[in-house]
Amino acid sequence: MDLSVHPGDDFYRFANGGWLDRTILPPDRPSIGSFYELDQRIASDLAEIVAGLPTDPTTDGGKAKAVATMYRDEAARDAQGIAPLQPILDRLAAIATVKDALAYQASSAFTDGVVGLFRINVGPSLMDATTNVANLKTFRPLLPSFELYMSDEPQVDALRQAWIMTTTQLFLALGMEEGAAYEGATAALAFETSAVSIMTPPQAIFGNPTLAFNPTTVADLKTTVPSVDWDAWLASMGITGVDTLVVADASYFSSLEALLKEADPAAIRAYFTAQLIWSTAPYLTSATNNIAFSFNGPVLTGTAERQPIDEEAIEVVKQVFPDALGQAFVDRSFSPEAKDAIQSLVATILAAFRTRIEQAAWMTDTTRTKALEKLDLMTVKVGYPDTWTSYADVEIADSLVATINNASIASARASFATIGKPVDRTAWASPVFTINAYYNPQANEIVFPAAILQPPFFDPLADDASNFGAIGLIIGHEITHGFDFTGSQFDGYGNVSSWWTEDDQAAFIALNMRVIEQFGAIEVLPGLFVNGQMTVTENVADMGGLQTAYDALTLTLADSGKTAAIDGFTPEQRFFIAAASLYRSVDADEYLALIVQSDNHTPGRIRSVQALRNMDTFFEAFSISADQPMFLPEDQRIVVW
Repeated sequence: MDLSVHPGDDFYRFANGGWLDRTILPPDRPSIGSFYELDQRIASDLAEIVAGLPTDPTTDGGKAKAVATMYRDEAARDAQGIAPLQPILDRLAAIATVKDALAYQASSAFTDGVVGLFRINVGPSLMDATTNVANLKTFRPLLPSFELYMSDEPQVDALRQAWIMTTTQLFLALGMEEGAAYEGATAALAFETSAVSIMTPPQAIFGNPTLAFNPTTVADLKTTVPSVDWDAWLASMGITGVDTLVVADASYFSSLEALLKEADPAAIRAYFTAQLIWSTAPYLTSATNNIAFSFNGPVLTGTAERQPIDEEAIEVVKQVFPDALGQAFVDRSFSPEAKDAIQSLVATILAAFRTRIEQAAWMTDTTRTKALEKLDLMTVKVGYPDTWTSYADVEIADSLVATINNASIASARASFATIGKPVDRTAWASPVFTINAYYNPQANEIVFPAAILQPPFFDPLADDASNFGAIGLIIGHEITHGFDFTGSQFDGYGNVSSWWTEDDQAAFIALNMRVIEQFGAIEVLPGLFVNGQMTVTENVADMGGLQTAYDALTLTLADSGKTAAIDGFTPEQRFFIAAASLYRSVDADEYLALIVQSDNHTPGRIRSVQALRNMDTFFEAFSISADQPMFLPEDQRIVVW
């Protein structure tokens, strides 16, 4: 803290000034904060876990250890060079026509690890969350956000040019001639931009998830995009007996045939090659890894140096064999007592949120009843899953690239095998060492992995005010997601459903619009403001989570009677101090710009204080007056939940 600063002048500085003064951004990180500090401790734990794994490559632990060893051995990977990709490069080089490109998509793209023009994702149906369906989705763009393709801002154009130059270097590493490499990189981005332009903007689907639900028979797809051999493509992935796919972006697929008729086959070939090299560069050679980092680091995020190779190796293992590490991590770091304590805390916050629904003045009883029903149906998952994933089907190959691809294929095929089958409601979407939490609208569940249930976010021995201000805010945040602009479009069973009256929907949208306006006026960097529309759900969740956690603390203090000051701060003050320290951060300017352009969360220093400024109790706790900078006039304060 910086006690020389009055809370009403700069609460962020008051709560975090000491940490800010002594914290220097390392050259291998674009941003650091509380999450980073916990991540460092967990990474150290995981490194020790990996070191203690068996060496038998037939076991899950042995496979995880083998991947770490292969990643660290840059000399061996450099000796292999691009040989692990050569068979794929040969197939790509044979593409001379658009028909050839589509034949490649239908036969080899999946097993080669090339996404191509579209992909299958398996998940609960939007209209029947009990059953898994095959969702036909677009490719994943190589740049991190839709806006980076559409913007004509000079700094965004400079970023695109940097991507072209970096991709040129990657193509040269694959053995292309210099002129051909530059032309290919330029053509790849131009083709991808044209393909992105026929997609539905993400914000449109965000506002109306039913836009992503377009059940279409394979027979109809053959009519809509006749150039694609849909039967062969599905068979190449091992998907059989599926006659209907849920098209997630009708605009893209209805326009794809026309795009292909005008496409340059050399541009498609270059684009597929770009997909391949960008997905494999970190695992191929030290040179390709460094080239990819030269864009992903300094250009994209402002990171000057790569992480130490041992830390990178652990990150790779976490991605490829998460559950091989997860069980050992839980045994080491998450006690049964901690699980009991957090479950009790969650129950208190759920009760507080119930009261907030009951007292929401803008909501009619008809919608209120439905909201309470949804809350009562919400599932809570804490710590770790009941069962762990097996990696028996993953083969350790003679190269790291091939091994990672084998793991990806095995995971995808396991997912494809669940099409048309009941949804496994016990499954987790995040590994247990993920320092995050999430709300899943299609399961109406809140999930808190073991990693985020560690100090400084949660400590069963810590004082209630600090716990409620930190992990309590996170819990309340995830509960609120069930009732934010997106979550409110799903019912208690996870189905897209209109359970609002028209008047309540209008009142709710009006409140969200005020949140959009309030946050959109906040300047992050000179001339760069928060995207209020893109961040509205997270901002509403921060606001609702903070208010709910404060209510839950009030209930707890009333029961315990532990209202004494600690270090001169009341429980209410300690609550807000803990909340303001949760998202404190030191960031590179490039990273802040990227966050504003691509992330649905506002930068940490804004999250740390803006939600507080919408609470009357915050101003009361620190006697903040109207003439101080932190003060927000009462008529500008917003309460959604």
